[in-house]
Amino acid sequence: MRSIVEARQELDRHLTPTLHNAAQEAFPSFYRDARKLAELGLREHGEHAAADALPQISPYTLEQVLAKDWYPALPK
Repeated sequence: MRSIVEARQELDRHLTPTLHNAAQEAFPSFYRDARKLAELGLREHGEHAAADALPQISPYTLEQVLAKDWYPALPK
């Protein structure tokens, strides 16, 4: 969670309205790239079921990802 807070702080300092609009447009591509890296990392550690369970499309919006106090609900 610390790295998430740090990344959001950095984005908050640098994300202009123009960059926000560009990020909104590119968000699906960002997610696909991040998903692929997460999938590869999980498979490297033998976590094939977790890798298979990663959603193909982001279940979150850019606004949620950027919100200062928002975190996805953890599975029960």
